[in-house]
Amino acid sequence: MGKSHEGSRMVRRVFRAATSMVVAIGTAAVVSVVTASPASAVNYGPALSLHVGINQNLCLDAALETFGNGGRVQLWTCTGSIQQRWYGSGSTVRSALDPSMCLDAAMETLGNGGRVQIWTCSGRANQQWTPNLSNSLLVGLYAPGPMALDAALETVGNGGRIQLWASTGASQQKWYWY
Repeated sequence: MGKSHEGSRMVRRVFRAATSMVVAIGTAAVVSVVTASPASAVNYGPALSLHVGINQNLCLDAALETFGNGGRVQLWTCTGSIQQRWYGSGSTVRSALDPSMCLDAAMETLGNGGRVQIWTCSGRANQQWTPNLSNSLLVGLYAPGPMALDAALETVGNGGRIQLWASTGASQQKWYWY
């Protein structure tokens, strides 16, 4: 055996070792992906509907056609469907459709008429919703005062707009879990 034959054996050994390493790394990555527990595996308790006080036949609804970051929330006739089910998890309101998605006050539109949307849960103040004594859900930001989850009066009905508004305790700001 000459040097050239021995060199090719060495190349094959290095190649086999490198291939084994890639397979091992790839297998570890797949195992970690498969064994990671998804948000849906966490028990958040029962998923309930949020009914608005101005018309308790209307529920907070995550619009399916826009579901994801920046997705629209709206009023819709209560049907008990998954897009109308929410988890009250601590001070976050998580979608039963995908519990890694939370009710979110869009930071760039804080104030009266501000946008409420679906966004990946981050735990930030704009995703912290606290009920008060009048059954309003107040967001964890003050801009310029307490801001409530509000059903826009001019659009109450199917597809009705959900917004931020200064907390007044009015019936379009009252929300009931059931």
